[in-house]
Amino acid sequence: MTAIRILEVTTAEDLAEILPLFREALAAAPTADEDSPDEAAAQHTVLASFGDRDSVVLLGEVGGERGGLLVAGPRSDPFSGRSGCWIRLCYVRPPWRGRGLAGRLVAQAEAILSGRGVESISLELPVQDDAFLSIAERHGYVRLRHWLQKDL
Repeated sequence: MTAIRILEVTTAEDLAEILPLFREALAAAPTADEDSPDEAAAQHTVLASFGDRDSVVLLGEVGGERGGLLVAGPRSDPFSGRSGCWIRLCYVRPPWRGRGLAGRLVAQAEAILSGRGVESISLELPVQDDAFLSIAERHGYVRLRHWLQKDL
């Protein structure tokens, strides 16, 4: 079995080193309208969250290769008033899918954020990401609402 190692990305210099994987994740993100996410806005979100208690960026290495990435950042629910964290991106490169890397990234993010006092974590999933939805449900996440959007 190939060794999986999860590393926390803690500096802007570390983030610069994983930008190629970050760009790959954004390009591969399934979207309802096939538009790719705004890379500059996504990078700003990640950079702005460094040092925030409700944020974590994790790199998953498989056999010494960069195999996956998880990005979580702060959130506030306007309906309940609760704050917590969103897992905004969880990406595993195709050769490493189905080997437990995404689950390990989620579990490590939960451990880190729980240790920092975060009380809840939510997921933001593209419509077609059934694989990650299945992983999340196996980790105890439940569906609370549907989020629909219409571009005008």
